[in-house]
Amino acid sequence: MHIGAEVSHYSLYPNNYSKEVVIKRMQKLLDYILFLSDRYGINNIAVFNLGDSLDGFDNTTARGDHFLPQNLTNKDQYKVFFSVMMDLFKNLLECGKFKDIQYIAVGSSNHGGDSEYVANKALEAGLTYMDKGIKV
Repeated sequence: MHIGAEVSHYSLYPNNYSKEVVIKRMQKLLDYILFLSDRYGINNIAVFNLGDSLDGFDNTTARGDHFLPQNLTNKDQYKVFFSVMMDLFKNLLECGKFKDIQYIAVGSSNHGGDSEYVANKALEAGLTYMDKGIKV
């Protein structure tokens, strides 16, 4: 997801990881999941988060030695991640198509590091608090 990455001036490929773009991408993901569910009768889903959800912390990778230009603060990266992920699971629940929903996440990554771990633990708490049977 690389939430908060600013690559428009630094990359060969035009790309954007702003809040608005992340929200649009998550909506496209949800739409595709629902399409596949309808097409193939899928009623169980596991969402895998393989890391790099947050672009970094204080404009660096987890090691702190690689500069990363960013368009969101540390707090804003966290808030966008938590918000879009809670919305994703809320929508998966509300559509009524899935009997079993799981979330499996990498604890931290080379970009998000410990802050990504904390963001995923907060998401776990939020999903547990919803008490809708999502396995984390």
